[in-house]
Amino acid sequence: MNIMKKSFLGALLSLGLLSAAHADVYKFDNTHTNAVFNIDHFQTSTNHGGFYAISGELKYQPEKQVAEMRVTIPVSA
Repeated sequence: MNIMKKSFLGALLSLGLLSAAHADVYKFDNTHTNAVFNIDHFQTSTNHGGFYAISGELKYQPEKQVAEMRVTIPVSA
């Protein structure tokens, strides 16, 4: 194989490796995302609460079946 063919083949192989490592990124819709909770108070009443304006993203690599999620929950008083 001459040098031109080797270089071209190497470039094609490296492009294939880069595309296989690509992750799909999904961002949270913070208008419709929240974390809610219920607290039972001595079985006489239930208090409800929640955190809103949550932001985050999910990265998914389908080839490797690997996912990573980052979430930010503002908890100001």
